[in-house]
Amino acid sequence: MDWAVLLICVATLWQQAASVPLAALLPIGAPVTSKDITPPPPRSTPAADDDNDADTGTAASPPYVFTVFVSENGDDVESPSPGRNQLMYKVTDRATGGEIVESSALGVTVNGMNLGRGVEMHELPPEEMEETYVTLGKHRLVTSHAMDYTFPVRQMEGNITWYLNVRLFNDGAAFRYSWDGTDKDQISDEDTEFVMPDGSHVWHFERTDGLSVYELWSYAGEWFHSPVDHLATRNKDFGHVYGPPLLFEMDPSSDGWSGKGIQYVMVTEAALYDFSGMRIEAFPGRIFRANFSEAIFAASPKSEDDGLTHTPWRVVMLAANLDELVNNEMVSHLNPAPDPELFQTSGSSSGWGDQMAVMGPQQNDAKQAVGGELPSWVLPGRSVWAWYNAEWTEDRGWDETTVEGEKRYIEAAAELGFEYTTVDCCWQQWGNNDTTDGFLIPPIRRRDPNGLWPEALPEMRTAYSMLADLSDYARERGVKVIAWKDTNDNDTIVDPGPTGEFKSLRRFLNRLKATGASGVKVDFVHGETEDLVRFETALMEMSAELELVVNLHGCHKPSGESRRYPNQLTREAVWGMEIMRLIHGADFILDQQHLKPITARHNAILPFTRFVLGGADYTPMALNAERRGNTTLVHQMALLVLFDSPLQTIAEDPHYLLDKSKPHAPALDVIKAIPTTWHTTHTLPPSRIGQLAVMARKTNNDTTERWFLAAINGREETVVVPHIPVEFLDESKTYEMVSISSGDDADAAAGGVVQRREGRGKGVEWAGRGLEGVRLLKGDGLVVMWTEVKVEGGEGEEGSRRGDIQRGEL
Repeated sequence: MDWAVLLICVATLWQQAASVPLAALLPIGAPVTSKDITPPPPRSTPAADDDNDADTGTAASPPYVFTVFVSENGDDVESPSPGRNQLMYKVTDRATGGEIVESSALGVTVNGMNLGRGVEMHELPPEEMEETYVTLGKHRLVTSHAMDYTFPVRQMEGNITWYLNVRLFNDGAAFRYSWDGTDKDQISDEDTEFVMPDGSHVWHFERTDGLSVYELWSYAGEWFHSPVDHLATRNKDFGHVYGPPLLFEMDPSSDGWSGKGIQYVMVTEAALYDFSGMRIEAFPGRIFRANFSEAIFAASPKSEDDGLTHTPWRVVMLAANLDELVNNEMVSHLNPAPDPELFQTSGSSSGWGDQMAVMGPQQNDAKQAVGGELPSWVLPGRSVWAWYNAEWTEDRGWDETTVEGEKRYIEAAAELGFEYTTVDCCWQQWGNNDTTDGFLIPPIRRRDPNGLWPEALPEMRTAYSMLADLSDYARERGVKVIAWKDTNDNDTIVDPGPTGEFKSLRRFLNRLKATGASGVKVDFVHGETEDLVRFETALMEMSAELELVVNLHGCHKPSGESRRYPNQLTREAVWGMEIMRLIHGADFILDQQHLKPITARHNAILPFTRFVLGGADYTPMALNAERRGNTTLVHQMALLVLFDSPLQTIAEDPHYLLDKSKPHAPALDVIKAIPTTWHTTHTLPPSRIGQLAVMARKTNNDTTERWFLAAINGREETVVVPHIPVEFLDESKTYEMVSISSGDDADAAAGGVVQRREGRGKGVEWAGRGLEGVRLLKGDGLVVMWTEVKVEGGEGEEGSRRGDIQRGEL
């Protein structure tokens, strides 16, 4: 037997017996001062199916080199506090030879000891990793292909050995810190830096409306574009601290498609569990450093896999163009797989599996997206939302959020073929009880005014019993209920309690499940401290045990949690359409004079920034002229295609959507056909951040091929796009086409016109010419749907310019 193999076997047995980390038992050899490492070599054939562009992490050759090194005196870095024998890294673009991340410090401070300073570095053999799994979002299947490197590092002053884990994909690098710690460890700082090249620019979000607390509480801010060195000088309430992701643009003069080498670098974190969330602080010298919401917090529990304490992954995503950026799945790859005990694919008690086959195109798409590898109760879909359109009165509260109002929304959802209704604030005040949490008050008796006999009050109803009746009403109509929950309610579901078991949360979820509800929308998390992160994990786990889907609102950025917990269908962490509801009609909640409306430019930035990290509960499609801001009707429709959210909560009143007299009526069938999960996603070359976003997406219906193309104009002027390529269509197939636009005459200038064109033709003909001379008004949009036609015994008619034009006008 090979002696190395024997040594590993012995070490494994020792580890099992003594719970000692395996890496600590392996020979680590002589120290190294510098090591260049690369992603895995390309494989000969993709692991995912040929028509799926989610086979990420593989390129013709590794596009970059990741260098880990020990700087002897720290003089070669402009760190705020460089140290002698500082552990560092840099990333070099192979195509240009330039550094896309310059020499940057590594390290974490545990129990007052900076583990990245005064060190010597060793290396272990790397491991190649490959995995294909089902997902809900931009792709049906994704393949993770990476090289995993471990560097044992000895901090010489404390004689502490810890581990730098580096995982390299072809579209980015990630690293984390691991050590053999205890639950009493205290983490007070992290030295992780990202030093960016001179001349680069950065996309970032801020709040400039006087409500800056929400910028880092709930990651809700407007996106801006600045020279990279300006972020350390901007006047902000929180100093120079920013929320990830930060998107760095290497050459801001480039169109994002024709440049050489890596054009985009996105910095964020992945697998945030049992740790405080990372923000990023800007320093002079183009230095961006890890920053935390709390100065000192407890270390994570030890991993069950290797017995070590791990930080979350620090992620550097790389892209040569916007298509590579949008399709980057690194944040998902770096998370654990779902627990098969929580997400069993058979034997589900939800009772919804059979119903999916008869509920319309979205459900069929959802079933294909699940692909038999996730349980049927993890159902993506669209939701109506009464709160967005409710009117407030002092005597009745929110009119549409009463039981009768919610029933009307359920009826409309069923007519539209939507899967969910979100029962928002303030259902827990239903009933004739005096509490806001729905707890039952025992019946009381009183005497009549003359005091002659006792008189029973009407039957006492709790909010939970009324929600149960509503869930029954919805189920009869093929609609599922998601119920809202405020974390600030009296039952304090965020409180872990003295045992850390979150008993109040479990009690609430058990009661909610008993009503027949299918999911929960948890609001006002407001932060990413270690305690709140643990609350979110407990919420996902307990909800999965009860087969409840989750929408997190008023919360921090995603870090790939939906890989580990696919029942998290969406989370907010975005400056979305809810703000337009608060500006128009809810001024008693916030001083509306401070709030800034959503702009078309903001929308044209989001697909390349926030949505790269995963789905967001932006709540798109407000068709009311007041609430859609400087965007057109078609712009709002296009957001349903461009913005990812397996649970897509629709802002517009469903009764308005169903009104055939309204201007959007010619497009209603297209709106109803847009799913919330996709098989394939392409970002197309006319796109440019903040100016124009164009995507083509294939649905998950395997029986009939269908593609959507959507575009939005972020500029304050009319533009003509010379050419949009449509090579994604199968040249051998015939398609029917429906195009939704704002028209091309003066009547369309106000953005309240919807024009429909229809056609039919062979894929080879569509792909050959693409879309030419596409005219978009300021803040305008475009939606095109191609549906495969099964042609028997003949050629398909081209006819791309035939068919009636239908219009709707205000």
